[in-house]
Amino acid sequence: MTTATTPQDSAAPLAIRPVARTTAQYQRADRYLPCCRAQPGKMLPELARGIVTEYSTTGQVVLDPFAGLVTTLVEAAPLDRRGIGVELEDRWVALAEANLDHVLDSNHRLLAQIRVDAWSRCKATPSCPGRGSSRWNRSAKPKTAACLDW
Repeated sequence: MTTATTPQDSAAPLAIRPVARTTAQYQRADRYLPCCRAQPGKMLPELARGIVTEYSTTGQVVLDPFAGLVTTLVEAAPLDRRGIGVELEDRWVALAEANLDHVLDSNHRLLAQIRVDAWSRCKATPSCPGRGSSRWNRSAKPKTAACLDW
């Protein structure tokens, strides 16, 4: 007779996280700005908190390359992690800044910052030296005026 193994028997981290026991709407209620509903790609706060807790320790830097509404940074700062978010679209950067100011106290707000991905924006401009190149070297600094607003 064989017995089934349970997830508790495994030493590996849990790959499936039970984070949707409470809907995203209720996980964000009374915490995030109401206008955040406009952003189409929202991460569940409980998921972000679990990932930050599992894969970083106090004092480490957490990078969110697709910051959006900065859910990851909002969850990382109270856990005393420094958070850096990168966002491509200006419209979400302004909302992200407002969200950080709204949710975090003044001490934790110092741990979180959002940056615009100006390098990708530069690549989208016609005068950018890397535009259209499939093997673009990101370390080469652009010299055109259209790319110098970063």
